[in-house]
Amino acid sequence: MKRLTNQTILALKGQDKRYDVPDEGGVPGLSIRVTSNGRKTWTFRYRTHLGKQRCITLGQFGNKTGVGLKDARDLARGILADVSKGDDPAKEKQDARKFEQARDIRTFEDLWLSYRASQGEAKRSVAYENELWIKQISPRLGSLDINELTKARISRLVLTIGDGISGRQTTANRTHALLRQILNHGVALDYLSVSPMMALKMPYAENPRDRFLTDEEVTTFWREIDAVSNLSPPVKIALKLALVTGQRRAEVAHMSQQELNLSEKIWSLPKEWTKNKRPHDVPLSDLAIDSIQEAIPHAGNSDYIFSSPVNRSKPIDQKALTRAWSRARKQLGLDGGVVLHDFRRTCATGLQKMGVRLEVTEAILNHKSGSVSGIVAIYQRHDWKEEKREALDAWAAYLLDLAKK
Repeated sequence: MKRLTNQTILALKGQDKRYDVPDEGGVPGLSIRVTSNGRKTWTFRYRTHLGKQRCITLGQFGNKTGVGLKDARDLARGILADVSKGDDPAKEKQDARKFEQARDIRTFEDLWLSYRASQGEAKRSVAYENELWIKQISPRLGSLDINELTKARISRLVLTIGDGISGRQTTANRTHALLRQILNHGVALDYLSVSPMMALKMPYAENPRDRFLTDEEVTTFWREIDAVSNLSPPVKIALKLALVTGQRRAEVAHMSQQELNLSEKIWSLPKEWTKNKRPHDVPLSDLAIDSIQEAIPHAGNSDYIFSSPVNRSKPIDQKALTRAWSRARKQLGLDGGVVLHDFRRTCATGLQKMGVRLEVTEAILNHKSGSVSGIVAIYQRHDWKEEKREALDAWAAYLLDLAKK
Protein backbone atom coordinates (compact mmCIF):
# COMPACT_ATOMS: atom_id res chain seq x y z
CA MET A 1 0.00 0.00 0.00
CA LYS A 2 1.18 3.54 -0.72
CA ARG A 3 2.04 6.07 1.94
CA LEU A 4 -0.95 6.78 4.18
CA THR A 5 -3.10 9.84 3.56
CA ASN A 6 -6.23 11.05 5.32
CA GLN A 7 -8.23 10.00 2.28
CA THR A 8 -6.87 6.42 2.21
CA ILE A 9 -7.45 6.07 5.97
CA LEU A 10 -11.07 7.23 5.65
CA ALA A 11 -11.60 4.67 2.88
CA LEU A 12 -10.48 1.73 5.04
CA LYS A 13 -13.38 -0.57 5.97
CA GLY A 14 -13.83 -3.21 8.67
CA GLN A 15 -13.31 -6.84 7.65
CA ASP A 16 -13.98 -10.20 9.30
CA LYS A 17 -10.77 -9.83 11.32
CA ARG A 18 -8.89 -6.76 12.43
CA TYR A 19 -5.91 -5.75 10.33
CA ASP A 20 -3.03 -3.24 10.39
CA VAL A 21 -2.03 -0.90 7.58
CA PRO A 22 1.59 0.37 7.87
CA ASP A 23 2.58 3.95 7.14
CA GLU A 24 4.87 2.98 4.26
CA GLY A 25 7.17 5.79 3.27
CA GLY A 26 6.14 7.68 6.39
CA VAL A 27 7.34 6.77 9.91
CA PRO A 28 8.64 3.16 10.20
CA GLY A 29 6.66 1.20 12.80
CA LEU A 30 3.57 3.41 12.62
CA SER A 31 0.33 1.64 11.61
CA ILE A 32 -3.39 2.27 11.57
CA ARG A 33 -5.34 -0.66 13.06
CA VAL A 34 -8.84 -1.33 11.73
CA THR A 35 -11.21 -3.53 13.76
CA SER A 36 -14.07 -5.61 12.36
CA ASN A 37 -16.55 -2.83 13.20
CA GLY A 38 -14.44 -0.24 11.34
CA ARG A 39 -12.87 1.47 14.36
CA LYS A 40 -9.39 2.86 13.55
CA THR A 41 -6.61 3.21 16.11
CA TRP A 42 -2.97 4.29 15.77
CA THR A 43 -0.28 1.87 16.97
CA PHE A 44 3.47 2.27 16.94
CA ARG A 45 6.08 -0.50 17.17
CA TYR A 46 9.71 0.10 18.11
CA ARG A 47 12.70 -1.64 19.64
CA THR A 48 14.31 -0.58 22.90
CA HIS A 49 18.05 -0.09 23.28
CA LEU A 50 18.10 -3.68 24.64
CA GLY A 51 16.47 -4.99 21.45
CA LYS A 52 13.01 -5.70 22.91
CA GLN A 53 10.07 -5.03 20.63
CA ARG A 54 7.32 -2.84 22.03
CA CYS A 55 3.93 -1.73 20.81
CA ILE A 56 2.19 1.37 22.10
CA THR A 57 -1.27 2.73 21.30
CA LEU A 58 -1.31 6.38 20.26
CA GLY A 59 -5.05 6.93 20.18
CA GLN A 60 -8.11 6.64 17.99
CA PHE A 61 -7.97 8.13 14.51
CA GLY A 62 -9.90 11.34 13.89
CA ASN A 63 -9.08 14.65 12.27
CA LYS A 64 -11.23 16.67 14.67
CA THR A 65 -11.72 14.81 17.95
CA GLY A 66 -9.11 12.04 17.62
CA VAL A 67 -5.49 11.73 16.54
CA GLY A 68 -4.95 12.81 12.95
CA LEU A 69 -2.27 11.56 10.57
CA LYS A 70 0.13 14.44 11.20
CA ASP A 71 -0.29 14.15 14.99
CA ALA A 72 0.31 10.38 14.88
CA ARG A 73 3.55 10.86 12.94
CA ASP A 74 4.71 13.55 15.34
CA LEU A 75 3.96 11.30 18.33
CA ALA A 76 5.83 8.40 16.74
CA ARG A 77 8.88 10.56 15.99
CA GLY A 78 8.81 11.83 19.58
CA ILE A 79 8.84 8.25 20.87
CA LEU A 80 11.79 7.41 18.63
CA ALA A 81 13.65 10.39 20.07
CA ASP A 82 12.97 9.17 23.61
CA VAL A 83 14.05 5.62 22.72
CA SER A 84 17.34 6.95 21.34
CA LYS A 85 18.00 8.37 24.82
CA GLY A 86 17.42 4.95 26.42
CA ASP A 87 13.78 5.50 27.45
CA ASP A 88 11.00 2.92 26.99
CA PRO A 89 7.67 4.78 26.67
CA ALA A 90 5.50 1.65 26.30
CA LYS A 91 6.87 0.13 29.52
CA GLU A 92 6.52 3.44 31.34
CA LYS A 93 2.86 3.60 30.26
CA GLN A 94 2.33 0.00 31.38
CA ASP A 95 4.01 0.67 34.73
CA ALA A 96 1.87 3.76 35.27
CA ARG A 97 -1.27 1.75 34.56
CA LYS A 98 -0.21 -0.97 37.02
CA PHE A 99 0.54 1.70 39.62
CA GLU A 100 -2.93 3.19 39.22
CA GLN A 101 -4.47 -0.27 39.53
CA ALA A 102 -2.37 -1.08 42.57
CA ARG A 103 -3.57 2.09 44.29
CA ASP A 104 -7.08 0.60 44.20
CA ILE A 105 -5.96 -2.73 45.72
CA ARG A 106 -4.65 -2.01 49.18
CA THR A 107 -6.51 -4.33 51.54
CA PHE A 108 -7.41 -7.98 51.34
CA GLU A 109 -11.05 -6.93 50.93
CA ASP A 110 -10.07 -4.88 47.87
CA LEU A 111 -8.42 -7.97 46.42
CA TRP A 112 -11.48 -10.09 47.23
CA LEU A 113 -13.74 -7.62 45.36
CA SER A 114 -11.40 -7.75 42.37
CA TYR A 115 -11.45 -11.55 42.45
CA ARG A 116 -15.23 -11.61 42.77
CA ALA A 117 -15.63 -9.28 39.77
CA SER A 118 -13.26 -11.41 37.68
CA GLN A 119 -15.28 -14.58 38.33
CA GLY A 120 -18.68 -13.21 37.35
CA GLU A 121 -22.05 -14.22 38.75
CA ALA A 122 -22.42 -17.33 36.61
CA LYS A 123 -20.01 -19.31 38.74
CA ARG A 124 -21.96 -21.97 40.60
CA SER A 125 -20.18 -21.39 43.91
CA VAL A 126 -20.75 -17.61 44.11
CA ALA A 127 -23.20 -17.79 47.02
CA TYR A 128 -21.04 -20.21 48.99
CA GLU A 129 -17.87 -18.19 48.38
CA ASN A 130 -19.68 -15.02 49.50
CA GLU A 131 -20.78 -16.80 52.67
CA LEU A 132 -17.25 -18.01 53.42
CA TRP A 133 -15.88 -14.53 52.91
CA ILE A 134 -18.48 -12.81 55.10
CA LYS A 135 -18.50 -15.34 57.95
CA GLN A 136 -14.99 -16.78 58.01
CA ILE A 137 -12.47 -14.54 56.27
CA SER A 138 -13.51 -10.89 56.31
CA PRO A 139 -13.85 -10.44 60.10
CA ARG A 140 -10.25 -11.61 60.64
CA LEU A 141 -8.33 -10.69 57.49
CA GLY A 142 -10.47 -8.35 55.39
CA SER A 143 -9.04 -5.05 56.64
CA LEU A 144 -5.38 -6.13 56.46
CA ASP A 145 -3.04 -4.64 53.88
CA ILE A 146 -2.39 -7.33 51.29
CA ASN A 147 1.32 -7.21 52.11
CA GLU A 148 0.52 -8.06 55.74
CA LEU A 149 -0.98 -11.42 54.78
CA THR A 150 1.39 -14.10 56.03
CA LYS A 151 1.41 -17.87 55.99
CA ALA A 152 1.15 -17.88 59.78
CA ARG A 153 -1.96 -15.67 59.82
CA ILE A 154 -3.69 -17.73 57.15
CA SER A 155 -2.86 -21.04 58.85
CA ARG A 156 -4.11 -19.70 62.18
CA LEU A 157 -7.43 -18.66 60.62
CA VAL A 158 -8.01 -21.98 58.87
CA LEU A 159 -7.06 -24.06 61.92
CA THR A 160 -9.31 -21.95 64.14
CA ILE A 161 -12.24 -22.94 61.94
CA GLY A 162 -11.34 -26.64 61.84
CA ASP A 163 -10.18 -27.27 65.41
CA GLY A 164 -11.90 -26.95 68.74
CA ILE A 165 -15.20 -28.14 70.17
CA SER A 166 -17.24 -27.10 67.13
CA GLY A 167 -14.54 -27.92 64.61
CA ARG A 168 -15.76 -27.78 61.02
CA GLN A 169 -13.00 -29.36 59.03
CA THR A 170 -14.78 -29.34 55.69
CA THR A 171 -15.54 -25.62 56.07
CA ALA A 172 -11.89 -25.05 56.99
CA ASN A 173 -10.78 -26.82 53.81
CA ARG A 174 -13.17 -24.81 51.66
CA THR A 175 -11.95 -21.60 53.29
CA HIS A 176 -8.37 -22.69 52.58
CA ALA A 177 -9.25 -23.26 48.91
CA LEU A 178 -10.97 -19.88 48.54
CA LEU A 179 -8.05 -18.05 50.16
CA ARG A 180 -5.70 -19.74 47.70
CA GLN A 181 -7.83 -18.66 44.72
CA ILE A 182 -8.03 -15.02 45.88
CA LEU A 183 -4.28 -14.82 46.50
CA ASN A 184 -3.46 -16.49 43.19
CA HIS A 185 -5.63 -13.82 41.56
CA GLY A 186 -3.47 -11.21 43.27
CA VAL A 187 -0.30 -12.83 41.95
CA ALA A 188 -1.71 -13.06 38.41
CA LEU A 189 -2.38 -9.31 38.42
CA ASP A 190 0.99 -8.44 40.00
CA TYR A 191 -0.56 -7.14 43.22
CA LEU A 192 1.50 -9.79 45.03
CA SER A 193 4.91 -11.07 44.00
CA VAL A 194 4.22 -14.48 45.53
CA SER A 195 1.27 -16.09 47.31
CA PRO A 196 1.78 -16.52 51.07
CA MET A 197 -0.03 -19.84 50.66
CA MET A 198 2.66 -21.33 48.47
CA ALA A 199 3.46 -24.87 49.70
CA LEU A 200 0.63 -24.58 52.27
CA LYS A 201 -1.30 -27.85 52.03
CA MET A 202 -4.98 -28.51 52.66
CA PRO A 203 -5.14 -28.88 56.45
CA TYR A 204 -7.60 -31.75 56.82
CA ALA A 205 -8.03 -35.05 55.04
CA GLU A 206 -11.51 -35.66 53.68
CA ASN A 207 -12.91 -39.15 53.41
CA PRO A 208 -15.31 -39.62 50.48
CA ARG A 209 -18.88 -40.36 51.55
CA ASP A 210 -20.35 -43.72 50.70
CA ARG A 211 -23.85 -43.25 52.13
CA PHE A 212 -26.84 -43.92 49.91
CA LEU A 213 -30.50 -44.71 50.50
CA THR A 214 -31.39 -48.37 50.74
CA ASP A 215 -34.41 -49.70 48.84
CA GLU A 216 -36.41 -49.57 52.06
CA GLU A 217 -35.42 -45.94 52.64
CA VAL A 218 -36.26 -45.01 49.05
CA THR A 219 -39.68 -46.63 49.51
CA THR A 220 -40.27 -44.63 52.71
CA PHE A 221 -39.18 -41.40 51.06
CA TRP A 222 -41.32 -41.81 47.95
CA ARG A 223 -44.45 -42.92 49.79
CA GLU A 224 -44.36 -40.41 52.64
CA ILE A 225 -42.65 -37.23 51.39
CA ASP A 226 -45.97 -35.68 50.31
CA ALA A 227 -47.26 -36.00 53.88
CA VAL A 228 -44.31 -34.16 55.43
CA SER A 229 -45.37 -30.90 57.07
CA ASN A 230 -43.65 -27.51 56.69
CA LEU A 231 -42.56 -28.24 53.11
CA SER A 232 -44.11 -26.51 50.10
CA PRO A 233 -45.30 -28.68 47.19
CA PRO A 234 -42.57 -27.36 44.83
CA VAL A 235 -39.85 -28.27 47.32
CA LYS A 236 -41.22 -31.81 47.66
CA ILE A 237 -41.25 -32.13 43.87
CA ALA A 238 -37.68 -30.81 43.65
CA LEU A 239 -36.51 -33.43 46.14
CA LYS A 240 -38.16 -36.17 44.11
CA LEU A 241 -36.65 -34.84 40.89
CA ALA A 242 -33.17 -34.87 42.43
CA LEU A 243 -33.58 -38.60 43.03
CA VAL A 244 -35.20 -39.33 39.66
CA THR A 245 -32.56 -37.51 37.57
CA GLY A 246 -29.46 -37.97 39.73
CA GLN A 247 -28.45 -34.34 39.19
CA ARG A 248 -26.93 -31.93 41.71
CA ARG A 249 -29.13 -29.85 44.01
CA ALA A 250 -27.91 -26.58 42.43
CA GLU A 251 -28.80 -27.83 38.97
CA VAL A 252 -32.28 -28.91 40.05
CA ALA A 253 -32.86 -25.66 41.95
CA HIS A 254 -31.81 -23.60 38.91
CA MET A 255 -33.89 -25.56 36.36
CA SER A 256 -35.54 -23.14 33.94
CA GLN A 257 -38.07 -23.27 31.13
CA GLN A 258 -35.30 -22.38 28.66
CA GLU A 259 -33.34 -25.49 29.59
CA LEU A 260 -36.28 -27.82 29.01
CA ASN A 261 -37.60 -29.39 25.84
CA LEU A 262 -40.51 -31.43 27.12
CA SER A 263 -41.59 -32.61 23.68
CA GLU A 264 -38.13 -34.08 23.11
CA LYS A 265 -37.94 -35.10 26.79
CA ILE A 266 -34.55 -33.49 27.37
CA TRP A 267 -33.09 -31.13 29.98
CA SER A 268 -30.09 -29.23 28.62
CA LEU A 269 -27.84 -27.79 31.31
CA PRO A 270 -25.58 -24.94 30.13
CA LYS A 271 -21.91 -25.12 31.07
CA GLU A 272 -22.32 -22.11 33.39
CA TRP A 273 -24.39 -24.27 35.74
CA THR A 274 -22.42 -27.51 35.72
CA LYS A 275 -19.60 -28.27 38.09
CA ASN A 276 -17.13 -29.30 35.39
CA LYS A 277 -18.07 -26.40 33.07
CA ARG A 278 -19.33 -28.75 30.34
CA PRO A 279 -22.83 -28.57 28.85
CA HIS A 280 -24.88 -31.56 29.88
CA ASP A 281 -28.04 -33.13 28.42
CA VAL A 282 -30.23 -35.11 30.81
CA PRO A 283 -32.84 -37.38 29.19
CA LEU A 284 -36.14 -37.04 31.05
CA SER A 285 -38.15 -40.13 31.93
CA ASP A 286 -41.94 -39.99 32.00
CA LEU A 287 -41.69 -39.81 35.80
CA ALA A 288 -39.41 -36.76 35.53
CA ILE A 289 -41.73 -35.11 32.99
CA ASP A 290 -44.73 -35.67 35.26
CA SER A 291 -42.87 -34.13 38.20
CA ILE A 292 -41.85 -31.05 36.17
CA GLN A 293 -45.38 -30.54 34.83
CA GLU A 294 -46.69 -30.80 38.38
CA ALA A 295 -44.24 -28.10 39.50
CA ILE A 296 -44.81 -25.58 36.68
CA PRO A 297 -48.18 -24.20 37.92
CA HIS A 298 -46.60 -23.38 41.29
CA ALA A 299 -43.97 -21.19 39.58
CA GLY A 300 -46.51 -18.70 38.23
CA ASN A 301 -44.96 -16.54 35.50
CA SER A 302 -41.40 -17.32 36.53
CA ASP A 303 -38.94 -18.77 34.03
CA TYR A 304 -37.69 -21.01 36.83
CA ILE A 305 -39.47 -24.28 37.56
CA PHE A 306 -38.65 -23.90 41.27
CA SER A 307 -38.78 -20.15 41.79
CA SER A 308 -37.91 -18.37 44.99
CA PRO A 309 -40.98 -17.65 47.13
CA VAL A 310 -39.41 -14.29 47.95
CA ASN A 311 -38.57 -13.22 44.39
CA ARG A 312 -40.23 -15.11 41.53
CA SER A 313 -37.64 -13.82 39.06
CA LYS A 314 -34.97 -15.90 40.78
CA PRO A 315 -34.61 -19.64 41.39
CA ILE A 316 -35.04 -21.17 44.80
CA ASP A 317 -31.87 -21.12 46.89
CA GLN A 318 -30.19 -24.51 46.71
CA LYS A 319 -29.59 -24.28 50.46
CA ALA A 320 -33.35 -24.06 50.94
CA LEU A 321 -33.56 -27.57 49.50
CA THR A 322 -30.87 -28.74 51.90
CA ARG A 323 -32.69 -27.25 54.87
CA ALA A 324 -35.97 -28.72 53.65
CA TRP A 325 -34.47 -32.19 53.43
CA SER A 326 -32.95 -31.79 56.89
CA ARG A 327 -36.45 -31.21 58.28
CA ALA A 328 -38.08 -33.89 56.14
CA ARG A 329 -35.68 -36.72 56.95
CA LYS A 330 -36.46 -36.42 60.65
CA GLN A 331 -40.20 -36.77 60.04
CA LEU A 332 -39.50 -39.67 57.67
CA GLY A 333 -37.31 -41.43 60.23
CA LEU A 334 -34.30 -41.27 57.88
CA ASP A 335 -32.07 -39.23 60.14
CA GLY A 336 -29.12 -41.59 59.85
CA GLY A 337 -26.68 -39.16 58.29
CA VAL A 338 -28.46 -39.01 54.91
CA VAL A 339 -27.77 -35.70 53.18
CA LEU A 340 -29.33 -34.40 49.98
CA HIS A 341 -26.22 -35.13 47.90
CA ASP A 342 -26.66 -38.80 48.82
CA PHE A 343 -29.67 -38.86 46.45
CA ARG A 344 -27.17 -38.56 43.63
CA ARG A 345 -25.14 -41.47 44.98
CA THR A 346 -28.37 -43.46 45.42
CA CYS A 347 -29.16 -42.99 41.74
CA ALA A 348 -25.63 -44.02 40.72
CA THR A 349 -25.74 -47.07 43.00
CA GLY A 350 -29.14 -48.09 41.67
CA LEU A 351 -27.96 -47.82 38.06
CA GLN A 352 -24.93 -49.97 38.77
CA LYS A 353 -27.11 -52.52 40.57
CA MET A 354 -29.27 -52.73 37.43
CA GLY A 355 -26.20 -53.47 35.32
CA VAL A 356 -25.80 -50.10 33.63
CA ARG A 357 -22.31 -49.57 32.22
CA LEU A 358 -20.05 -47.39 34.34
CA GLU A 359 -19.42 -45.02 31.42
CA VAL A 360 -23.16 -44.49 31.05
CA THR A 361 -23.62 -43.83 34.76
CA GLU A 362 -20.80 -41.29 34.68
CA ALA A 363 -22.31 -39.67 31.60
CA ILE A 364 -25.65 -39.32 33.44
CA LEU A 365 -23.90 -37.76 36.43
CA ASN A 366 -21.75 -35.57 34.13
CA HIS A 367 -18.66 -36.95 35.82
CA LYS A 368 -15.18 -36.83 34.41
CA SER A 369 -13.48 -39.58 36.35
CA GLY A 370 -10.96 -42.35 36.10
CA SER A 371 -12.86 -44.59 33.69
CA VAL A 372 -12.73 -41.90 31.00
CA SER A 373 -9.38 -40.17 31.27
CA GLY A 374 -6.04 -39.81 29.58
CA ILE A 375 -5.92 -40.85 25.93
CA VAL A 376 -9.43 -42.31 26.19
CA ALA A 377 -10.82 -38.94 27.22
CA ILE A 378 -9.25 -37.35 24.15
CA TYR A 379 -10.66 -39.76 21.60
CA GLN A 380 -13.87 -40.92 23.32
CA ARG A 381 -16.54 -38.59 21.97
CA HIS A 382 -19.60 -40.87 22.18
CA ASP A 383 -22.28 -38.98 24.14
CA TRP A 384 -24.18 -42.11 25.31
CA LYS A 385 -27.43 -40.31 24.48
CA GLU A 386 -29.58 -43.37 23.90
CA GLU A 387 -27.92 -45.37 26.67
CA LYS A 388 -28.54 -42.55 29.15
CA ARG A 389 -32.22 -42.45 28.23
CA GLU A 390 -32.64 -46.20 28.59
CA ALA A 391 -30.87 -46.15 31.95
CA LEU A 392 -32.92 -43.27 33.39
CA ASP A 393 -36.16 -44.79 32.12
CA ALA A 394 -35.21 -48.04 33.85
CA TRP A 395 -34.29 -46.15 37.05
CA ALA A 396 -37.67 -44.37 37.05
CA ALA A 397 -39.47 -47.70 36.65
CA TYR A 398 -37.41 -49.13 39.50
CA LEU A 399 -38.41 -46.23 41.78
CA LEU A 400 -42.08 -46.69 40.96
CA ASP A 401 -41.84 -50.41 41.69
CA LEU A 402 -40.30 -49.65 45.08
CA ALA A 403 -43.09 -47.18 45.84
CA LYS A 404 -45.71 -49.90 45.22
CA LYS A 405 -44.16 -52.39 47.64
